[in-house]
Amino acid sequence: MRLGAYEVQDEIGRGGTGVVLRARAPSGRIVAIKVLRRFDSQEHRARFERERRLLLSLGADEGFVPLLDAGDASSSSGSSWRGLAAGPYLVMPFLPGGTLRARLGRKQLPMEEALSLVAALADAVGHAHSRRIIHRDLKPENVLFTEDGRPLIADLGLAKHFRSDALGLGRSVSLTQAGDFHGTAGYMAPEQMLNAREATPAADVFSLGAILYECLAGEPAFQGETVVELLAKVELGSYEPLRSRRPEAPAWVERAIERALARDPRARFEDAGAFARALREGAPRRARWASAALGAVLLLAAGVGLGALIFGPSSNAAPTGTAPLPPPATTTTKPAPPRVDPVKALLDKGAALLAKTDNDGAIAAFTKALELDPKCSQAFAGRGDARVRKWGEWDKAIEDLTRAIELDPRNSSAWFNRGTARQAKGDHASAVADLTRSIELDPKHAMSWKNRGASWFSLRQLQRAISDYDHVLELDPRDFMSWNNRGITKD
Repeated sequence: MRLGAYEVQDEIGRGGTGVVLRARAPSGRIVAIKVLRRFDSQEHRARFERERRLLLSLGADEGFVPLLDAGDASSSSGSSWRGLAAGPYLVMPFLPGGTLRARLGRKQLPMEEALSLVAALADAVGHAHSRRIIHRDLKPENVLFTEDGRPLIADLGLAKHFRSDALGLGRSVSLTQAGDFHGTAGYMAPEQMLNAREATPAADVFSLGAILYECLAGEPAFQGETVVELLAKVELGSYEPLRSRRPEAPAWVERAIERALARDPRARFEDAGAFARALREGAPRRARWASAALGAVLLLAAGVGLGALIFGPSSNAAPTGTAPLPPPATTTTKPAPPRVDPVKALLDKGAALLAKTDNDGAIAAFTKALELDPKCSQAFAGRGDARVRKWGEWDKAIEDLTRAIELDPRNSSAWFNRGTARQAKGDHASAVADLTRSIELDPKHAMSWKNRGASWFSLRQLQRAISDYDHVLELDPRDFMSWNNRGITKD
């Protein structure tokens, strides 16, 4: 099975509406692709599209598995995988560290490791909450680890905006009906079980509390022989106190979990960011205070006055029985030259060469920058831009720009250039997806509208092409080529 440019290798897992596949990109890199199982349903398609938009707004910097690419292979004939027909898909990096579920395996994590892990997850969810997004399906299966052990949150299939003033809400739709049940039993808050549509950030706090409890206790907080029994225990708030499973747990940790798992959402932490702060400031703050107090006692015992410690000696006072100290001698020293950042210098050089249309020189400069900093998103984006401008190195350009997007999902020029490269290769469906993201990030970039209009035309989506050309002419009424293209499209 092929999905766009990706060659499917194996299946990683299946859910209610999606299948996750391991695949190989043209560059040879291994990626994970989530494919919609039931794309005949408008609701499922709408959810999938909403997940794509939300993934684009929450990247690896925020603690989420980033989106690398997206497409729709519904029109591909004869393309299937174990009964799964090709359809809409999302491409993400393959994370070799596995899931938190696999890491737990019914065992307790060390105290500091568990607290640090869940604080990092709460930070990530806090970023989402600050953007008016709730996850609604936080659980160990949806926590993945990078090769160096960093946790990232996956699966925004049930995520949604929770405020009417959320940025991007106007392009979203409400897909949950009143009383709908969406989430995972045992990690889902009581109010979310009753009405998933009305869930707030407090519901995610509940899920994070359940994850922390399981990391420390070695088993879930809520357990039952049947789903009905499990749901009843969640509704009643019935679970074994943490100290019965982990006697050495500090009292403040137990209190933090109890607050996160409170039945009443108003009694929980306000949002995930507040929960993260509580986990970091509980015991460490006391330890810092004790250390500071001990240090002050030792200093006082050594004869150092606290006033002198804080303020230092008066600049005008002389020691008793001595003459006033002479003013310090003034010396003129030449300021040290500012330190030059070699990577920035190479980035600036590459940009200047691009402006002079010296594409080969720019590629060389950006390549040197990457030798110094292999994770410099600007260097990948610049080299990809230069390769697009050379008009021919499409695969290499796409590889560079994909890496730039992975490192910085908000780089609108990288999305634009990758869309342009794919358009040049004739992959217009993928080009539309990339150019759409470029437009979302920079709505005033006329070339993104213009190029997307051309791809819509190639896909015979003529009304969409005309609409895009209209947008170009609103931004630049003198763009004669768009007037010409719109006229041809209307003809």
